[in-house]
Amino acid sequence: MKDPVADATGLKGSWDIDFKWAPAYLRGMSGSNIITIFDAFDKQLGLKLAPGSTPLPVLTVVSVAELPTPNPPGTADALPPPPTEFEVAVINPGKPGTRFSGFRLNGTQLTLQGASLGILIAYAWEVDYQRLAGAPPWIDTDLFDILAKAPTPAKDVPAVGNSDLTPMLRRLLADRFQVKAHLEDRPGDAWVLVAANPKLRKADPTARSLCKQGPGADGKDPRSSVRSRLITCQNVTMAQFAELLLNFETEYVGDSAVFDSTNLAGAYDLTVSYSTAPEVWSSTHAAQPSPGSPALPRPATPPIPPARSPSSMPYQSS
Repeated sequence: MKDPVADATGLKGSWDIDFKWAPAYLRGMSGSNIITIFDAFDKQLGLKLAPGSTPLPVLTVVSVAELPTPNPPGTADALPPPPTEFEVAVINPGKPGTRFSGFRLNGTQLTLQGASLGILIAYAWEVDYQRLAGAPPWIDTDLFDILAKAPTPAKDVPAVGNSDLTPMLRRLLADRFQVKAHLEDRPGDAWVLVAANPKLRKADPTARSLCKQGPGADGKDPRSSVRSRLITCQNVTMAQFAELLLNFETEYVGDSAVFDSTNLAGAYDLTVSYSTAPEVWSSTHAAQPSPGSPALPRPATPPIPPARSPSSMPYQSS
């Protein structure tokens, strides 16, 4: 349960409560005497726990402009440009087997230990590590320790942040490792969303665009077992749905990219319910379309862009 629980018992005073139930993931397993939390409330406590509707605090947005007001004249000139290179950097070979320390930024000082060149390149160019192509194999095995200092910000200027590191690290790799790289499309493994037999509802264009796990605003839950998963999307395009799918589903599709090839225009309301994967997915399986959704077949090798662009649409994880 991820929704709030409201008291509608009408019972006054304080009580001693003792009840037992089985974890949700055991429900549906054969040969097990499973007591759900709902059965426990009913049979052990004489209470009923069921979906319903109750007043909850929300923030009502009375009005909002899609575009902000223009910046005051001279604002851009008053802000100094972000730093593009480190003031100084020391690079030493790392010890074999050293675990990567991560990007540790303390003020203007960046410390890296056990970083492979592959990790540095992927971070500097803001691409998935698995989408590096054409590089020699040693970029994954040769390790480096780096201590670098960024320029000290001027007075009243925000401190150096992680977003400032990418251009400086890109410059450092180009200067010290002679790294030359560019972005291009190449064939790669992915999932492609196609319109096999669409059964979709056109969305209300005035509704907020979102995707979440669980029932929609109507509270209807078609799942027959808690070992099932439910994804509800509201006012989303097929491109947005394909992009956000990996935020909710990795058991079947893994971490491969999902691309929209439905050619369906407009936005839709989606409700997709399916069982969780019983075993690790392999390429020998075929994805079965859920009712109310387009098919999601395993493709050959569609072109994979170097990096997935972030969506402008919000999503909810619960």
